[in-house]
Amino acid sequence: MSPDKVGRYKIKSELGRGGMATVYRAFDPISNREVAIKVLHPQLLQHENLKERFRREARMHARIMHPHIVTLLSLYEDDQHMALVMGKVSPDRPMLVRMHSQCLTGDTLHSIRCDCHDQLKTAMKKVGEKGAGVIVYLSQEGRGIGLANKIRAYALQDRGLDTVQANLQLGLPADMRDYSVGAQILKDLGVRKIHLLTNNPEKVSGIRKHGLSILRRVPLEITPNGMNRAYLKVKKDKLGHLLSKVQ
Repeated sequence: MSPDKVGRYKIKSELGRGGMATVYRAFDPISNREVAIKVLHPQLLQHENLKERFRREARMHARIMHPHIVTLLSLYEDDQHMALVMGKVSPDRPMLVRMHSQCLTGDTLHSIRCDCHDQLKTAMKKVGEKGAGVIVYLSQEGRGIGLANKIRAYALQDRGLDTVQANLQLGLPADMRDYSVGAQILKDLGVRKIHLLTNNPEKVSGIRKHGLSILRRVPLEITPNGMNRAYLKVKKDKLGHLLSKVQ
C-alpha cells in the first residue's frame, strides 16, 4: 500500500519499484506541480546478515567461469538477487566485482540496442581469467523501472526520444537503480575491498557510501555498434559514464 504523504509531498500513485526503492508520482506544494520522488526502504538494512534467512548456494558451470551461485531474497519486496562467486573471498583480499542490473532484453535475448549482454559476458570472462571475483546480479530491470515500463520506454525511443527523455516522458527518473542491496550482498559474502568493473562513477559512489572500499575502477567498455551508438552517447553525455570509445 502506498503512503499518503512523504515529507512535504502528497503521494498520487506508485510508478515503479527497484532494488530497495519505490518511485512515486507526488504533488509538491512548493513548486505546485507533480514530480517523481524516490523513497528508500530501511527494512533490509536492519538485517546485517542475509544468509541466515535467505541464502541458497549451489555450484554452476559456465563456459567462461565456474562460480558458486548464491541467491538472495530481498526482505522487503520479494525480489530475488544473485551473486556469482569464484575463488576464495576474504575481507583483506581485494576482489574483482561487477554489480550488474538485470536486463532481460540484453542479457537473455541478446538485444543489440544496449551493451548489457556484452558487459556481463566480458565481466564473467575477466573474473574467469583472474580466477576469483564476484558478479552481483540485481533484480532491477531497465535501470530500476521494471520490464513493463522499459518496453513503454522502448516504444517512445522508437518515436525518436532517447533513453533519458523516454523515462522522463513516462514520469520516471532517468535512473532509479539503487545499490544498497548489492552492497549488503557483498558484505554478507565477506567482500570489503573492491576492484569495481564499471564505467559509471555514480555506481562507484553509490557502493562506496555503504562502507565498502573501492580501491580501483576497472573500465568495462564495449565497442559501439550501429544500433547502440546513440544509446551509449546518452550514457556518456547525460548520465556521466566514462566511455572513451564513444564520440
